[in-house]
Amino acid sequence: MMLTQDDVITLYENVQNITEEMLVAAREKNWALFEELGAKCTNEVGILKTEEVSAPLSSDQIEKKFKLIQSILGTDRAIRDITEPWMKNLDALIGNTSNQKKIERFYNSRDF
Repeated sequence: MMLTQDDVITLYENVQNITEEMLVAAREKNWALFEELGAKCTNEVGILKTEEVSAPLSSDQIEKKFKLIQSILGTDRAIRDITEPWMKNLDALIGNTSNQKKIERFYNSRDF
């Protein structure tokens, strides 16, 4: 499939809209919706990465693309601000559980 210049801009607009919806879902801790939206976003980005563009973007389209990317990156940062502390807590919990199991195995294998 060959993308037109307008297709490219539309895909970037879709990614922007989806990431904004992801931010709302993250703020509301609606992780099922967040995951669903993440899959949609991955699909749109995949199209941008794999499909060829029929002609170079005009200077106006390049400027619009740049602004869309800036917006997407800003929204992504806001999402990371919400999810990174949660992920660190999850890592700590998993690490503690793993260490606890190791300690239990050690003590259960010894005769005291």
